[in-house]
Amino acid sequence: MTPRRKRSTGCSSKSCGTVLLGEADLQQQTWAILRRVVIDELLQDFREELAAMDSGVGLYPALGKLPQRQFDVIVLRYIFDYRTERISWYLGVTPSTVDYHCRKARERLAPVYRNRYGMKEDPK
Repeated sequence: MTPRRKRSTGCSSKSCGTVLLGEADLQQQTWAILRRVVIDELLQDFREELAAMDSGVGLYPALGKLPQRQFDVIVLRYIFDYRTERISWYLGVTPSTVDYHCRKARERLAPVYRNRYGMKEDPK
């Protein structure tokens, strides 16, 4: 079993607690933190599972190389079939940010499909 990579939350537990207690809506902020931690854990587990799988076209290794936010959005949208609004709520970002990361991820994954299916790149 490979050791888990610890994700940074951006603050120590002591400073996060102080910040959290100072929030106007403690319940909403607590739920947001819990949601991000649980979803991050599930997505990290899924990324590790994908790395061990063979798609035959190189899609899974390409997915594994996506930046974290792009990977999260692609998995939630295309594998879990979540709509943009739900993804934005889960990840704590705006819907336009979700769409941006999805578009950038598709751009990174496009060469996998071009190579596999002999598609030509769009002339620009």
